[in-house]
Amino acid sequence: MKKDKACLLLSKRKCWQVCHRGVLFAFLLSCFSLPLTAEASGQVEKLTFEVHNATLAEVIPILERTTDYTFLYRDEQVAGVKNLNLRFVDEQLGNVLDKCLEGTALTWQMVDKTVVLRERDAAKTVAVPQAK
Repeated sequence: MKKDKACLLLSKRKCWQVCHRGVLFAFLLSCFSLPLTAEASGQVEKLTFEVHNATLAEVIPILERTTDYTFLYRDEQVAGVKNLNLRFVDEQLGNVLDKCLEGTALTWQMVDKTVVLRERDAAKTVAVPQAK
């Protein structure tokens, strides 16, 4: 009788160790692969569209519809960008934004899933808290 109980206890312990290792492996795998998929999804996303004689205010809704990004900008900044004749085939969002803002005083910055459009001079000046 004692031998049977010892064998039963040993097999339960071994089973627990195997399950524990499997759960630990799955947890570590998910922790390390999650940031990689987040970065990869932002860079793999490709845009294809064409506009003729459009304003930047007309292009931004196209970009918002075709991507998961929202845009933050002031209307008066975007109003000056006109006569855009663009054609993109499988192009990354960063390259599209660079081309749209080429020759303007605007630049862009991605913060999470938001694209912030601002003037180039304003982007360089970063508010630094002053120490007393």
